[in-house]
Amino acid sequence: MHSMSSRQLGNKLALIACMLLFLQQAPPVNAQLQSKKERSDLLSNPASIPKLLSDKQLSKEQIPNPHWRPEACVSCHTKKPTKNNLHLRSTDIDKLCNQCHEALTRHETIHPVGMQVSADMKAFMPPGFRNAVDRKGGSLGCAACHELPIQCLPTSPYTKKRNAAFLRGGTSQDRTAQCYHCHNPDQYARLNPHDLIDKNGKLRFELCLICHKKTPNPETAAGIADVSFVVSHDLSNLCTRCHQKVPHPGGSVLRSRAPADHLVVPVSPYLERMNDAQKQRNLTLPLDPNTGKIFCATCHNPHPKGVLRKVETGKDTVGRHWLRTTNICTVCHDI
Repeated sequence: MHSMSSRQLGNKLALIACMLLFLQQAPPVNAQLQSKKERSDLLSNPASIPKLLSDKQLSKEQIPNPHWRPEACVSCHTKKPTKNNLHLRSTDIDKLCNQCHEALTRHETIHPVGMQVSADMKAFMPPGFRNAVDRKGGSLGCAACHELPIQCLPTSPYTKKRNAAFLRGGTSQDRTAQCYHCHNPDQYARLNPHDLIDKNGKLRFELCLICHKKTPNPETAAGIADVSFVVSHDLSNLCTRCHQKVPHPGGSVLRSRAPADHLVVPVSPYLERMNDAQKQRNLTLPLDPNTGKIFCATCHNPHPKGVLRKVETGKDTVGRHWLRTTNICTVCHDI
């Protein structure tokens, strides 16, 4: 064996000294509340959690989740609940929940607990929501949206996989659907500037001014040069005020590593192909008159059929994305 040089020995001793210093400063393992017993103690004594958090003896990540765990009933009940007595640790459900959740979601809650619910909203609610509000004295509480027995009763049709947050009224792929148990969706409908023809077939001219500086004449407007816009540069800004999907879907369609940048001035041979496509397919593929760039309406038709009379736009509009033609990519690309 080779003998260790004095320099190597010094480096090794310095490393050992650093390790010893780190171990002296690190908290002992038993202070991390990681053991099964310590987690069980927290579950059976949730009232201790706020103080442990404030004393920094517990982190938010270490708060055990009692939901959907049969052994964690003691977190909310002092003993087995019955029909006549739930034996809750607190008669204030919100206080019981917030022993853990105030630390976890204080700044993220959608609703302020305790908010009084108006008579109109109560009348709109399904009975289960309304009864939960009444039990809270007419104000909003955690149990208005979260039906706690869902996770407890063996007869519940839900599971953790189907309804992890035990939302009252079940689950939906549309997250906003939960809001509409209490809020009338008619009062929150977004204005669609493309819905330019009413049910009687009449043009809704007031919607034109969302994008246009003045209402275009549908009888004489023959192209993009005949209309004005509320933006003076880069017409893609008209669309991205509402449509903010980034990156553009063309990036994935073309299987490029980086998102496809379509908002550019088309160069030859792309411009030639676009001009040929307009003639051969009877298409309108407008470019931004301010910059000469392709913009959103080059590929997507913002008008339904019947809006512009001089140019019959909309007849080739395809799918829910209102593409101007099928195989829109082939207007410019060989694929």
